[in-house]
Amino acid sequence: MSLIRTKDFCGFDENIKRLQDWDVWLTMLEQGKVGVQCGFDLFTTTTGHGITNNSSEDYQKAQQIIVKKHKL
Repeated sequence: MSLIRTKDFCGFDENIKRLQDWDVWLTMLEQGKVGVQCGFDLFTTTTGHGITNNSSEDYQKAQQIIVKKHKL
């Protein structure tokens, strides 16, 4: 989990159904944005059961979309 300043957030690509966070980070990097590790916890949260789909086939398809989009 990361905090992003509103002015730096590029938004989510609505065509991407999985790995949206990876796409956001790559897009921000392409825009010249950089991250900073502050060295301490700004907040904590608990984890629970999420909505993540664990299908490796779906993951691989999503990964291919991101790789193609960002020319990796």
